[in-house]
Amino acid sequence: MATHYIFPRQPTILAGRDYFELSHNNLFLSANVSTAHVIPDDIDIVRFDHALARTLSVYPLCAGRLVRPDTADQPWKIHLTNSGIPVQVIDSDADQVTAAPDCLVQTPLTLSPSIDLFVLVDTVGTSDVDLMRITITRFTKLGCTSIGVNTSHCIADGTTHLNFMRMLSQYYQGLDCLDPLPYYEPQATVCTDVPSATRLPQPFYDPSVRPLPWDDPSICPPSSLFTFRLTKEQYDEIHQHITEFSNTLDEPVRLSRLDVLIGMIAQAHTTSDPKNPPITKVIHMINQRGMGIMHKDSACNGLIGCLTRSVPRTDDLEHDVLAFAKHVRKALLTLQDVNVVRGHAATVMNIQRDAAWRKKGQAFGLIDHGTIFVNSTHKFDYLSPHFGYEGRTLYYYSHPPGARFVKVLPPNPRVLPDGTFQSRKGDVEVVFFFPTDRKNEMKGIISRYAKTLGVSGEIEFPATSS
Repeated sequence: MATHYIFPRQPTILAGRDYFELSHNNLFLSANVSTAHVIPDDIDIVRFDHALARTLSVYPLCAGRLVRPDTADQPWKIHLTNSGIPVQVIDSDADQVTAAPDCLVQTPLTLSPSIDLFVLVDTVGTSDVDLMRITITRFTKLGCTSIGVNTSHCIADGTTHLNFMRMLSQYYQGLDCLDPLPYYEPQATVCTDVPSATRLPQPFYDPSVRPLPWDDPSICPPSSLFTFRLTKEQYDEIHQHITEFSNTLDEPVRLSRLDVLIGMIAQAHTTSDPKNPPITKVIHMINQRGMGIMHKDSACNGLIGCLTRSVPRTDDLEHDVLAFAKHVRKALLTLQDVNVVRGHAATVMNIQRDAAWRKKGQAFGLIDHGTIFVNSTHKFDYLSPHFGYEGRTLYYYSHPPGARFVKVLPPNPRVLPDGTFQSRKGDVEVVFFFPTDRKNEMKGIISRYAKTLGVSGEIEFPATSS
């Protein structure tokens, strides 16, 4: 194991600036974005380092340092120090790349060790914590290489992280950048008068206190990852069933497949967790770029949470799934109004600013029992950073702890016994933490609900890492 440091190639895209001011929606100090891309070959370290230096010249915040203001009303900043990014190279003789190689979400994601988040939360003045860390693991027995990249959420959400990885991959292949460059100019000022209907819960915790909330059984029962997978055909079948059901009620409505899937997930949580209040609300994480107040290529974070109104329940699966799907769709349609987007953005900014100044962590997986939090990136092309091995690359993702935080993602290709890769394009993988002692019950409920909603074939439940 060895570590070296790569510096941004000069001049960077922000040359001439000493600092970059962070808007409050970027102050996700207690979270990171962590991925690992596994290619079926060794990687040329020298070529990788050159590609990384070029990429950092376009994403210089990754090589900067967080600066805490002296007072709450002053802005947080990134000092553009152009510090070196640590690149750790590990040789491993392991027999498989992860504990559960068929499951794309890993907890912990050992292929991409985390930066020290809690030290970052506790920043005084200018932090000395790296905002990005890269781990390259060469699997000598398997003949493959993992490229793990861990980034502080204060400088990147999933969109920015993926764009960084795509650029790194393109430069590694000797290509010019094929995507728009990140936009670093200040965003439009948003309102601070937040309508009550758009207010989100503020799940703060003190990261200096142990145990952390998700490790405290009095707050969260012992939980582990729960994953199920739908093929494209099964995903279509659920959507078609609920669409046809709505037509029989003379309530035709245009719903997305994800709207309907969220409804099924909410009902499954309610049925399998009778000790807690039923799920009646959904917080849907949305990328607000290009929606009126943020540039479509904005760097850093572009996330807002869209909260549905309370959904009435009838204890009839089809009626309740339809009701949830309609409430999700109505909430999303409100975002066509730029003033509503401003309200949601202000909500996120206020939460982030308050938590950062008070040195609190944020964990939307700790929201009240009647709400689920959905972060869907199932349309992201996570396999596009393939480093020249298109169709033969796997990716792995981390997942925040806490119950009722649901990720919906595109699954990895299936690796066949002969070593070839079979695409699962169009399929979806759903991941969340769930009480360990009730996982089998949840499997039965998901399978039964899927059948009731018109799914043919069996639902796939891949083995998880925890």
